[in-house]
Amino acid sequence: MPILIYVDGAQYYKTMQTVWYHYDVPTFPLGVSLLFMNMGVQAGKEGDKDIPPSVQYQQMWGGYFNYHPKYLTLEGTYYRQTGQQVNIFMQHGPIRAWMASGKATYHYLATATQLQNFNCTLGHSIELEASYQFTKDISLIANYTYMKGTDTMSCLKKKDSGKHAHWGWFSLAISPTLFTSKW
Repeated sequence: MPILIYVDGAQYYKTMQTVWYHYDVPTFPLGVSLLFMNMGVQAGKEGDKDIPPSVQYQQMWGGYFNYHPKYLTLEGTYYRQTGQQVNIFMQHGPIRAWMASGKATYHYLATATQLQNFNCTLGHSIELEASYQFTKDISLIANYTYMKGTDTMSCLKKKDSGKHAHWGWFSLAISPTLFTSKW
C-alpha cells in the first residue's frame, strides 16, 4: 500500500510535465485551449521493505473553448483525471474523475472516489448569468443558480437540509484606471 511522503506538512511532488496550447481564431470570435499534465507524487517510506519508496502518477487532460460574438458568450470545459490516488489517510486506488462545465451553465457534481452504499453523484446545478457594460470601467453582473442535490450529498453533509437550493447575486464592478505610465 503506497503512503505519501510529506515534507514539513506539504506533499512531495517528484515530477511534473505540462503541455498547454491556446489558439484564438483571428477572423472568428473563437478561442480554444488544450491541456495535458502528468504528475508524479513520491509515495512509500525510506528503508521500509513492506512499503518501499515509489512514484505514483496522476494525469489530467482536457480543453476549454470560448465563442463570443457581439452580444453572446458561450464557454465550455471538459477535464478528465486518471492515475493512482494516495493521500495522508493511506487511501489508495485508481482515480477516475472528470469535470464538465459550460456557460446558460450546467454543473454535474460528483465525488472523485466510490462511496460505500452510495452513488458518486452529489447533484446537478444550472447557473444563469447576465452582464451589462455601462462604460469601459463600470459593469453590472446578475446571477441565479438552482441546485438539486442527492441522498449522497445529504449523507456527506450529515444533515438533510433539503435537496434543492437556489440563490442569486448582483455585482457592480467599478474598475477605473488609477495610474498609467509610458516607457
